[in-house]
Amino acid sequence: MIAGPVDSVQCFYFSPTGSTRKIVKVIAEGTGVPSLAPLSVTTPQDRDSFSGQIDGDLLIVGVPVYTGRIPSFVLSPLSQVDGAGRWALPVAVCGNVRMGTCLAELCAILKRQGFTIPAAGNFIAQHSFACEDFPIARDRPDQDDLRQAAEFGRQVAGRI
Repeated sequence: MIAGPVDSVQCFYFSPTGSTRKIVKVIAEGTGVPSLAPLSVTTPQDRDSFSGQIDGDLLIVGVPVYTGRIPSFVLSPLSQVDGAGRWALPVAVCGNVRMGTCLAELCAILKRQGFTIPAAGNFIAQHSFACEDFPIARDRPDQDDLRQAAEFGRQVAGRI
Protein backbone atom coordinates (compact mmCIF):
# COMPACT_ATOMS: atom_id res chain seq x y z
CA MET A 1 0.00 0.00 0.00
CA ILE A 2 1.24 3.49 -0.86
CA ALA A 3 -0.02 6.50 1.10
CA GLY A 4 -3.22 7.61 -0.56
CA PRO A 5 -6.81 8.36 0.41
CA VAL A 6 -7.71 7.90 4.05
CA ASP A 7 -10.84 5.81 4.56
CA SER A 8 -10.04 4.80 8.15
CA VAL A 9 -8.00 6.04 11.06
CA GLN A 10 -6.55 3.98 13.90
CA CYS A 11 -4.97 5.12 17.16
CA PHE A 12 -1.87 3.46 18.61
CA TYR A 13 -0.81 4.68 22.03
CA PHE A 14 1.01 4.18 25.31
CA SER A 15 -1.04 6.07 27.91
CA PRO A 16 -0.56 5.18 31.58
CA THR A 17 -2.50 8.24 32.83
CA GLY A 18 -5.07 8.33 30.00
CA SER A 19 -4.03 11.78 28.72
CA THR A 20 -2.24 10.53 25.59
CA ARG A 21 -5.20 8.27 24.77
CA LYS A 22 -7.59 11.23 25.14
CA ILE A 23 -5.53 13.47 22.86
CA VAL A 24 -5.05 10.94 20.05
CA LYS A 25 -8.75 10.04 20.20
CA VAL A 26 -9.74 13.70 19.77
CA ILE A 27 -7.25 14.09 16.90
CA ALA A 28 -8.81 11.04 15.23
CA GLU A 29 -12.31 12.47 15.71
CA GLY A 30 -11.11 15.75 14.23
CA THR A 31 -10.13 14.03 10.99
CA GLY A 32 -13.79 13.21 10.33
CA VAL A 33 -12.69 9.77 9.13
CA PRO A 34 -14.17 6.57 10.61
CA SER A 35 -12.05 5.18 13.45
CA LEU A 36 -11.07 1.55 13.83
CA ALA A 37 -10.44 -0.19 17.16
CA PRO A 38 -7.55 1.50 18.98
CA LEU A 39 -4.27 -0.28 19.65
CA SER A 40 -3.11 0.25 23.22
CA VAL A 41 0.38 -0.86 24.28
CA THR A 42 -0.02 0.60 27.75
CA THR A 43 0.04 -2.52 29.92
CA PRO A 44 2.51 -5.41 29.78
CA GLN A 45 -0.39 -7.62 28.65
CA ASP A 46 -1.19 -5.19 25.81
CA ARG A 47 2.41 -5.24 24.65
CA ASP A 48 2.74 -9.03 24.93
CA SER A 49 -0.43 -9.62 22.90
CA PHE A 50 0.28 -6.97 20.25
CA SER A 51 0.69 -8.70 16.89
CA GLY A 52 1.98 -5.73 14.93
CA GLN A 53 -1.18 -5.80 12.79
CA ILE A 54 -2.59 -2.40 11.85
CA ASP A 55 -5.63 -1.82 9.69
CA GLY A 56 -6.07 1.94 9.42
CA ASP A 57 -5.03 4.03 6.42
CA LEU A 58 -3.84 6.67 8.92
CA LEU A 59 -2.19 5.54 12.15
CA ILE A 60 -2.12 8.16 14.90
CA VAL A 61 0.76 7.19 17.19
CA GLY A 62 0.71 8.82 20.62
CA VAL A 63 3.34 8.54 23.34
CA PRO A 64 4.02 10.51 26.50
CA VAL A 65 7.40 12.17 26.86
CA TYR A 66 9.61 10.51 29.49
CA THR A 67 12.69 12.57 30.34
CA GLY A 68 12.56 14.07 26.87
CA ARG A 69 12.45 10.69 25.12
CA ILE A 70 10.09 7.95 23.94
CA PRO A 71 9.20 5.55 26.76
CA SER A 72 11.26 2.40 26.24
CA PHE A 73 8.08 0.30 26.62
CA VAL A 74 6.92 1.50 23.19
CA LEU A 75 10.03 0.60 21.18
CA SER A 76 9.38 -3.13 20.81
CA PRO A 77 5.72 -2.80 19.69
CA LEU A 78 6.68 -0.06 17.22
CA SER A 79 9.39 -2.29 15.75
CA GLN A 80 6.69 -4.87 14.90
CA VAL A 81 4.59 -2.49 12.80
CA ASP A 82 5.02 -2.42 9.03
CA GLY A 83 3.88 0.92 7.64
CA ALA A 84 3.87 -0.31 4.04
CA GLY A 85 3.65 3.31 2.88
CA ARG A 86 0.59 4.13 5.03
CA TRP A 87 0.17 7.51 6.63
CA ALA A 88 1.27 7.98 10.25
CA LEU A 89 0.76 10.94 12.51
CA PRO A 90 3.28 11.01 15.40
CA VAL A 91 2.08 12.74 18.58
CA ALA A 92 4.18 13.41 21.70
CA VAL A 93 2.40 14.41 24.92
CA CYS A 94 4.47 16.27 27.48
CA GLY A 95 3.77 17.13 31.11
CA ASN A 96 4.79 20.74 30.35
CA VAL A 97 8.37 20.26 31.49
CA ARG A 98 10.61 19.31 28.56
CA MET A 99 9.70 18.05 25.09
CA GLY A 100 13.23 16.88 24.39
CA THR A 101 13.77 14.72 21.32
CA CYS A 102 10.73 12.47 21.74
CA LEU A 103 8.82 13.67 18.68
CA ALA A 104 11.89 13.59 16.43
CA GLU A 105 12.67 10.06 17.61
CA LEU A 106 9.09 8.95 17.00
CA CYS A 107 9.15 10.42 13.49
CA ALA A 108 12.43 8.65 12.70
CA ILE A 109 11.12 5.29 13.96
CA LEU A 110 7.89 5.56 11.96
CA LYS A 111 9.77 6.52 8.79
CA ARG A 112 12.11 3.57 9.30
CA GLN A 113 9.04 1.32 9.67
CA GLY A 114 7.79 2.46 6.26
CA PHE A 115 5.24 5.14 7.10
CA THR A 116 4.64 8.43 5.30
CA ILE A 117 4.41 11.32 7.77
CA PRO A 118 2.35 14.35 6.69
CA ALA A 119 2.67 16.18 10.03
CA ALA A 120 3.59 15.66 13.68
CA GLY A 121 2.45 17.30 16.89
CA ASN A 122 3.46 18.07 20.47
CA PHE A 123 0.68 18.44 23.02
CA ILE A 124 0.52 19.29 26.73
CA ALA A 125 -1.07 17.20 29.48
CA GLN A 126 -0.91 17.17 33.25
CA HIS A 127 2.46 15.89 34.40
CA SER A 128 2.23 12.42 35.93
CA PHE A 129 3.90 13.77 39.10
CA ALA A 130 1.46 16.70 39.46
CA CYS A 131 -0.03 17.20 42.92
CA GLU A 132 -1.22 20.03 45.16
CA ASP A 133 2.36 21.06 45.97
CA PHE A 134 3.55 20.72 42.37
CA PRO A 135 0.60 21.48 40.05
CA ILE A 136 2.53 20.93 36.81
CA ALA A 137 0.09 21.47 33.89
CA ARG A 138 -2.78 20.77 36.28
CA ASP A 139 -6.06 19.75 34.60
CA ARG A 140 -4.52 19.55 31.12
CA PRO A 141 -5.51 18.71 28.49
CA ASP A 142 -8.22 21.30 28.99
CA GLN A 143 -11.00 22.24 26.56
CA ASP A 144 -8.72 24.55 24.59
CA ASP A 145 -6.08 21.80 24.27
CA LEU A 146 -8.72 19.37 23.01
CA ARG A 147 -10.10 21.95 20.58
CA GLN A 148 -6.57 22.39 19.19
CA ALA A 149 -6.13 18.61 18.94
CA ALA A 150 -9.39 18.30 16.97
CA GLU A 151 -8.31 21.17 14.70
CA PHE A 152 -4.95 19.48 14.17
CA GLY A 153 -6.78 16.32 13.06
CA ARG A 154 -8.97 18.34 10.70
CA GLN A 155 -5.94 20.08 9.14
CA VAL A 156 -4.04 16.81 8.70
CA ALA A 157 -7.05 15.19 7.02
CA GLY A 158 -7.31 18.19 4.70
CA ARG A 159 -3.64 17.97 3.86
CA ILE A 160 -3.66 14.31 2.89
